[in-house]
Amino acid sequence: MLELLKNNKQNILQFSRLALISGLVFALFMTIVLSILVWVYQDRVKDSFVERINESLKTEIYVDDISLNVFRNFPLVSLTLSEVTMLGSEEPRDTLLSARNIYFRFSLMDLVRQNYSVRQIEVARAKFDMRLFDDGSNNYTFWEVTDEFDREENDFKFKLQSVVFNQVEYRFQDYTNNHKISLLLKKARMKGDFSRDNYQMEFGGDIYLDHLIIGDAFLAGERNMNLDFDFNVFNNNALRVTKGDFTFGNHAFSTEGILDFSSENSYIDISVSGRQLKLDDFIKDLPPLYARYFDGYRSKGEFYFDALIKGDFPKPQLDAKFGIKKGEMYHRKANLRFENVAFDASFSNGSKRDLTTSRLEFSGLNAKLNNGEIAGSGTWLNFEEPSLDFKLYSNISAGEWVRFLQFDAISSASGDLLVDIEFRGNLGIGNSFTTQNFLQSRVKGEIKANNLSLRLKNDPLDYNSIYADFLFNNNDILVERFSGNASESNFDMNGYFRNVLPWLFLNDEKLLVDASLKSNNLNFNQLLQHNVSESDTTYRLSLSEKIEFNLKADIGKLSFRKFDAESVTGTLSMRDKVFFAENVSVSTMKGTIQASGYINGKNDDFLIMGCDASFNRVDVHDLFYQMGNFGQQSIVDENLQGRITAQASFVSRWSPYLEIDWNSLETTADIKVEDGELINYKPMLALSRFIRVGDLNQVKFSTLENQIRIKDQKIFIPDMEIKSNAINIKLSGEHTFNNEIEYRLQVLLSDLLARNNRQNRNPQEQYGDIIDDGLGRTTLFLLVSGNIDDPVFRYDGQGVREKLREDFRQERQNLRDAFRSEFGFKGSETSPDEATLPPTQRQKEQDDIRKREKGKFVIEWDDD
Repeated sequence: MLELLKNNKQNILQFSRLALISGLVFALFMTIVLSILVWVYQDRVKDSFVERINESLKTEIYVDDISLNVFRNFPLVSLTLSEVTMLGSEEPRDTLLSARNIYFRFSLMDLVRQNYSVRQIEVARAKFDMRLFDDGSNNYTFWEVTDEFDREENDFKFKLQSVVFNQVEYRFQDYTNNHKISLLLKKARMKGDFSRDNYQMEFGGDIYLDHLIIGDAFLAGERNMNLDFDFNVFNNNALRVTKGDFTFGNHAFSTEGILDFSSENSYIDISVSGRQLKLDDFIKDLPPLYARYFDGYRSKGEFYFDALIKGDFPKPQLDAKFGIKKGEMYHRKANLRFENVAFDASFSNGSKRDLTTSRLEFSGLNAKLNNGEIAGSGTWLNFEEPSLDFKLYSNISAGEWVRFLQFDAISSASGDLLVDIEFRGNLGIGNSFTTQNFLQSRVKGEIKANNLSLRLKNDPLDYNSIYADFLFNNNDILVERFSGNASESNFDMNGYFRNVLPWLFLNDEKLLVDASLKSNNLNFNQLLQHNVSESDTTYRLSLSEKIEFNLKADIGKLSFRKFDAESVTGTLSMRDKVFFAENVSVSTMKGTIQASGYINGKNDDFLIMGCDASFNRVDVHDLFYQMGNFGQQSIVDENLQGRITAQASFVSRWSPYLEIDWNSLETTADIKVEDGELINYKPMLALSRFIRVGDLNQVKFSTLENQIRIKDQKIFIPDMEIKSNAINIKLSGEHTFNNEIEYRLQVLLSDLLARNNRQNRNPQEQYGDIIDDGLGRTTLFLLVSGNIDDPVFRYDGQGVREKLREDFRQERQNLRDAFRSEFGFKGSETSPDEATLPPTQRQKEQDDIRKREKGKFVIEWDDD
């Protein structure tokens, strides 16, 4: 038994060896035979193929190599074209097709019979670029079928049963209608008896859609598709879809209908419906322009879609219905959860089958958000010049609105917000809104805010307790109430805001405001504050040319920097970047101020400010303190006491950061100071060489009146008399903003000698030039110059000379008047004294004048 098994095993091994050897020999034989066949018939096949192709080809084609292969797809023989380039059929001759390989396959027996019937074509690693130009021509009409092409006696015929696409990029562009499609046929196959007029065809495969653009609308892109279609083909120019299943992304659709290419205008009648669509997948597959609004949302629910495409191609009628049922959307980062989301929508491209007659309609839009809800409906007509008609109702909170709309400028919000709005209007060509569009639009409704609070990014203000009731009437808004707090400030406004919508959405429109404002407190230190850094705070004032207003103000308290005021009333207005303040009344600095002024902001680099003001018993100390000592330190609030009454006007130039240009300041003021005091004022203390320091530490003076002018950074002080408890002084001069001074003082010698400063020295030697004031009192002339921190005192010889000349002119005039009155002289007649005075007498008078100018005393004794 064992011996028998052993013999059988040896027989099997011998048979296996024999079979293997026989197989190898047969394979080798067939390889040799097939190679001989290729070698024998290769040139004949190539020539026959090229001849047949050239009969119908209407453009140029370049091929690097043509080869015959019997092993790649045995038992089919492959005629392989390598590195193929085909030019377009119209100028410019761009590349229509470029392919790594194109395989034409036929039977091995066809090779033996030398009668070739191509049954399969495979295109591998190719690019096919089809273009339809504006004039109706195209670059893809490269083939012309002649009567002789399919004749049975031809040795090279096409009886296709299969076409295979392997990594083929396909692009089509319609320049007239701006249609574009780009896709990659990763692996696709068409099967059928293409040589017949009527047959069944299968088409399926994996495709990657790069983009699909119809008009200017990006409909789809960057999605994988899988197709599985069965067709019945009639007369090679019409087909019926008997099975049409395809996936787009994660969506599954089915389709059926007819495509008829028999007439000049192809006809299409296709229906498409979605099966078990998911809301989350639908949102992911939206075009990027719309999908970005749902970034961060997780959603679930039912989505349905049905469409009918019917009519002549390329402009068939398109009608679609879609919507959401039982939807939920959750945004974890914003903590928003929409529930019971539902809507129904329909789309139609209208009678003209283009964007101008397209219509998108939403109805039954509902969603719940926490304790609030959103409801609405709307219609979008004409996608080229859109017309929008919608209604929106919402009672969700302000914070939920901010998180939903993703307003980056608002960091937090709370409070109740009621929106009930209807809008109807045109949105302009290509969404380019125009003034006419807004003028023709219609808006009505109401927005109410209840206890609203806001915090804005990069804004230190805390907006809270805001109550508002806005009534919309087309482009105008009636503000029945708008009140609230901005940090320490509060406001209560009502009035009209006109042309609001054009101002919001157009660049060249103005907002017109006619309103009244009441406030218990306005703190402009906070309202105008802009935080540059933690250690740097600045203000910037800019007037908008797009806002015009007329505002009646009644403000209980107002503060800005050191300035504080109460009971502020007046009318504020602005037009053409010029701000006006009229009939302004202010209680401030223990007195009152009435003023009218303006701020001209037409130049972006600087502001022009002007004002006419009336001051009534304003505290001088508070005035200098609250005005920042007017930008100087020579005389400050600590040096002054008293009440000032004045009529003043000034004009000046300021930077947008409220920094004054002192060179531009011009002021004229008629001032009256009562109960004045000068405390520890350096120039007065410097007079200690004449009066003891203690006398001038605190100088009290009676009512002082004068007109002060400021120009070119100089303060001009006309002659004035200061009567004080310390000393009476006549003063005039100039004071620059650099604290360079030139004061001319006149002090009565009797005042000086009455002080404890009396010495045994001669007054002439002690005080310098002294003259009589005409009333029997002698006067000391002083010149104070230099810097106010270190003034230089010297005797004023020029002042003396001017005084003497003025006195002599006056005396001579008085003498002439006396002679004319006594003796009746007229005109230019010479007075008796002048006629009879001997030359020696006139010389004596001139000598006396010169002596007086030198500061010497001239004493005349009566003859008695």
